[in-house]
This record gives sequence, C-alpha cells and structure tokens, in this order.
Amino acid sequence: MFAGYGKQLALCTLLACATMHCNDVPVDTLQRSFSVKVVQSQSNNTAVQVDFLWVLDNSSSMCHEQKAVAQSANEFMSKIEEYVNIDYRIAVVTTDVKSDEHMGKFRHHRTEQFPWACREEQVRLCLTGENGDVACQSDYGRCSDGSLCSIDPQTFTGDCETGPCVSNGLGWSCSGGNLEFSDIQNCNGSINSACQRGCETDAECEEELTLDDPSTPGINESTDAAKRCLEDPSSCQYECRNIPPQTGCILRPASAKCPDDDAIRKEMTTQNGTDTPFLVPQNAVDLFQCIAIVGAEQSHNARNEESFNAALMALDKNGANGTQAKDFLRDDAYLVIIFVSDEDDGSAAEGLSISYDEAIKPCKYLKPLGDGKGKLRTAAATANALKALKNDPGRILVASIVGDSLSKDPSVIAKERAEFKDSQCGGATCDSSNTRSKICYGPGVDAEYGERYIQVTERFGLNGIVTNLCENAGIGPALDTIAIRIVKVISKLCLPYPIQDGLVVRKLGPKGTCPDQSECTVLNVNGCGGQPDRCTPNVTVLEEGEAGETYKFIKSADCDATPDQTAIFLNFEPEQGLEVEIEYIADPLLNGAGN
Repeated sequence: MFAGYGKQLALCTLLACATMHCNDVPVDTLQRSFSVKVVQSQSNNTAVQVDFLWVLDNSSSMCHEQKAVAQSANEFMSKIEEYVNIDYRIAVVTTDVKSDEHMGKFRHHRTEQFPWACREEQVRLCLTGENGDVACQSDYGRCSDGSLCSIDPQTFTGDCETGPCVSNGLGWSCSGGNLEFSDIQNCNGSINSACQRGCETDAECEEELTLDDPSTPGINESTDAAKRCLEDPSSCQYECRNIPPQTGCILRPASAKCPDDDAIRKEMTTQNGTDTPFLVPQNAVDLFQCIAIVGAEQSHNARNEESFNAALMALDKNGANGTQAKDFLRDDAYLVIIFVSDEDDGSAAEGLSISYDEAIKPCKYLKPLGDGKGKLRTAAATANALKALKNDPGRILVASIVGDSLSKDPSVIAKERAEFKDSQCGGATCDSSNTRSKICYGPGVDAEYGERYIQVTERFGLNGIVTNLCENAGIGPALDTIAIRIVKVISKLCLPYPIQDGLVVRKLGPKGTCPDQSECTVLNVNGCGGQPDRCTPNVTVLEEGEAGETYKFIKSADCDATPDQTAIFLNFEPEQGLEVEIEYIADPLLNGAGN
C-alpha cells in the first residue's frame, strides 16, 4: 500500500481507515457509527459489542427513580443506536449484597407492589399536627372562594380570608415525625418533614397526582386520568392504600403487568442461548421495564447500598457468580456499568462486612479504610478492581446517576458539598448534625451527596460519566448524556501511525450541496432530484479544543496498534451521516504493526 520511503501521507477517513490496521473499533467502527444505516458498504456489517450492567439501588427511597429508569431505558438505547450499530446485552443487579436472592445475581423478577414507604409526598417545612396539615393543604388546595392560597411555615398562618385552604378527599397532611420545629431543617437547609397525600379511592390519587400539561390548555390530563382509572382499574398509576389510621397514594410499578418470574427467565435464556438471565435486542424493549423495577425494600440488608461490590460480585468470572459472568461478558465487547442511587455507596473493603447497626452510623463506619473506623473500599481500590474485569480497561465505561449540588459554579458546588458533609456528620459549618441530610431535590427525588460514586467514576477519565439524579429534567436527559458519551468513546479514532507533521481534521457532511447549488443531506435518498450520490458534503476543518465542534488528543488503552496509544476524541455530538477525515504526515517505521 505504501512506497518504501521514510515518510508517507497518512489519510484516515471513515471509509478508508479499515485497511490501515486502525485497531478494532476505532476508525472502521466510527464509519459504522455514523453511516451504517445509510451508506451500504461491505465493511459496515460488524456491530460493536457492548455489555451493559445496571446496578440499581433497591432501598425504600428509590420508587420513582426505578420507574424513571425503566421508562427511559428504551430511549437511551435508541439514542446510542442513532449513531452506533451495536450488538448489546443488558443485565440488572441490585445494591443488596447480603440477601440470597440478590448478591450480584442477575435479575429476572418482576415487582408487583411498592411498600408503604413509597407513598407520595412532597418535601415541606411542617410539623405533625393540625397546623402542619393546614400548611400542607394550603400548598395543594384552595380557599373556600376557590382562590389559590399559601401559608407561612413559620407562623402557620395563611392568606385565606375565611378558613384554611383544603384539598379533596382526606387531603394532604404533614409527616414530620415527633420533631421539634428546630429539628425539621438541617443546617445545610435540607428538610426532614413532608406533606403526604391521603386518599379514599385510586381515582382520587390519579386526579390529584397527574400533572396537567400547560401546553395543552384545552385538555385536563388529571381529570382524564381519573376517569380512565374508574373505568379500567388496571390503568391506574397509583393505588390508594389504607393502613389505619393512615392512608396514602402509592405508585404502582409498571412491572406489575409483566409475565411471572419463571416466564421472564425462560424468555431471556431462550433468546440469549445460555442459562443466565440477561437481555438481548430481541427482548430488551419488552422486558427491561420488568427487571429494572427491582423493588424498594425496607429490609436491613437493603439499607446499605453496596453498589461497587454488587458489580464486582456480578462480573467476577472467578467468584460465586462465575458462570453468570462467563456467559454474559464477551472478550471483545465494551463493558458499560451504570450505577443509580440516591445515597452514597457503602461497599465494604475486601474481607470486611458492614452490619445494619454500622450502616445507620455512616459518619463512623461508612468511610474508606484508613479513615478512623472506616470499613469501605477506597476509590483507588474500587476503580482498579473494576478495571480488572477486562483485559483491556480502555473498554470499560462507568456511569453514575447520583446526588450532587445542582449548581454549575465550581465554588458553589464545593461549598454545598462541604455543607452537606458537615450537616450529616458535624463540622465547621454546622453546630448539629443529622444523617437524614440531603444535598439536592428534584421531581419526586431527594438525594445525598454521592461522593464515592463520583470519586470512582472520575478515575475512568473520559470513560467515566457522572450525572445528577436531582436534575429537574429527570433521569431521561441524564441517560441521554451518558448515551452520547458512550458514542464518543467507542467512536474515537485511533491513529494508525504517530503524527509527525501537517495534521488536518475535517468534518464532512451531513449537509451538502447539489450540482444546482441547492442544499442537500447525505442521508436523504431523495436529495438532488433522487440522485443522492450527487450530494457533495460540506467540509469543515476542525480545530483542537475542549468544547464545541473541536477535537482533542487522548491516550486510549484500546489503541494498541499505535505505539503511543494516541486517539482523536470528538468533543461534539456526531450527527447521522457525518464523516470525519484525518490527514497528516507520519513515519510508518515507528509502528511495528503497520504495513
């Protein structure tokens, strides 16, 4: 292919580089990533293998988060498939590593009902009792004249001219335990009380808790939902559960309509061809929501979330679940591990265990080894153990959807993290402490600071992705962020030879120009008068940078055909139909793997 000179022109395009010993996925996969679905080529047939392990918190505070994951996962996979032709596998485990039915074992179970702890509530400063109930009713009801009302949580006085603000049915009531007002609010501002919705019927819960869409003023979604619930009880999203003297609206898990456990397992193993229950493209769309709702347990074993240990137990080929790991993991596949939790990780260090009494004393025991009486894995030890799951650690990606400051300002983030830790365990900014302290709130969500998740994830560099569980937009956009990072990582371009001079990186398409100067898109088969091959893609020269339509150099362990393991990483979200061309002067003699 090359003349026998000391230097050569190395031209890497998405269509050409597959012949230049660009390591497995790097360049030829990038072509598949952006063009496989619109450009037919004999080199585009092999899909990128990706094994996904979801590690989901199954403690009693995770009802809404599990539902959100189950509802968003199909869009997550579709987002990746927009750009990458993937052959994927999906498995799910919980963070409980002590109960026999968990302990890193892949899920094939449906959850039929959430516990009482999952009753609907809204965080609110209030005291248990009549005044607190009035405060909650004011937030969610109206005055007797039909006007909206509010109430001052400090004085419990409202702005209704006659009487308190009330809700339908049994209305809202305050659940503040037996706390004094001074104990309701933690020193970092987080709150320990909430308003809970009482009820008499399922339809009442449906109407009260279904949000009306302001973009459709002529449609009353809440009333329509209540009507459907009355006509067809199986359509109700909420259950009115009575546990005298209390009542509450409790979310129904979508998995309640799934097949039974044996049927789920049979479908999974039949399709994947092993005795291990994991999903493949043929059944993932239908069954992921069945296994992703892992239940919200109030047991002692579920109280301490050992996410890192759960992942290691699930994927250790030499461990108790070795057969499961061998069936699931493919040598040439990327491994993506996604952690979802509203509390920090509490994985015990190797050879140690954490009792329930220790788990409820996080300030003493849930700290890394070497920190007082801490019994947890260190971030370094955890990252190293996860990287050891594959021979090539460059093919492991770790994502964490956890709690953190919602600020975008680094100084504010640092301040709020410090205040949370002081509020939880005592410190310079706090005279008292409460282990119920939170760092953020979101729609139906509150969370602690996921510090250890963040520390471990950041040790994976560009292969690590952290998103905030409390973002107002919810888990769906967080998964979008993770999906795009996955696309970028597996679509990076490993350089077949070290660069000597003259590097030019060009973006070709997806928009272009027809011979008559009209605009076209390379994906549009009807473009240029039905002659899409006459669509000349627009060319943009990319600059090196850190953001926007730029690229940067990275060192990547899976670029093993290049001596210095250099790859080009695109900082922007690639569009369908895009091609990237890299041109530079190289010395092939510096690469023993070259032609």
